[in-house]
Amino acid sequence: MALLRMNFFILFLIAFFINQVNCQELTAVRSKSNLPNPRYFASSVYDGDDKIYIFGGDDGTHLSDFLTYTLSTDFIEVNSDTGYKAYGGEMVRDGQGEIYYCGGVNVKAIMKYNQINKTWLEVAPLPRKTYFFDLLQLSENTALIVGGNRNSEIVLFNMTDLSANIVGTIPELRVAYSTVAALYNEDEAIVFHIPYSGYTS
Repeated sequence: MALLRMNFFILFLIAFFINQVNCQELTAVRSKSNLPNPRYFASSVYDGDDKIYIFGGDDGTHLSDFLTYTLSTDFIEVNSDTGYKAYGGEMVRDGQGEIYYCGGVNVKAIMKYNQINKTWLEVAPLPRKTYFFDLLQLSENTALIVGGNRNSEIVLFNMTDLSANIVGTIPELRVAYSTVAALYNEDEAIVFHIPYSGYTS
């Protein structure tokens, strides 16, 4: 996966074109809104309705701002500077609308966003520092943290009791720097990875 420093925002609109072989085509449309500054390794989560939340990232320094992009108005606003600087983790939203940030570079915890105080609070430890992984939401209150930087564990995050436990491993996984991609479909997950030759574990 290439690292892109972007100070513009791209809204992906899915357009389905059904032809004789039932192919689908994805069309990207550039938004009129700009991010407040260039960043990479930011995290985002969709609220299922009209908003996409964006947190953190890196632009040479770790970022701590929490942004909201509104689909209907094509507008990005800075909700707050949370004071928590992080990148390389992933956000997930539970069935009650609570937002969590899992892992991140040099982070061994899961954080919950306090929507009133606009700050992050640690709610669960992770078994180890985990970043550049993929997150699969299994249900409205459970998610899998899969792989990551030289990490073969699969961790189940339960947003009901705020637990994070290892439930399996990926055989022979040697992963570094944002190389994991995973898809979940009902009762199985498919994981793609490309070992980064500069790292072994």
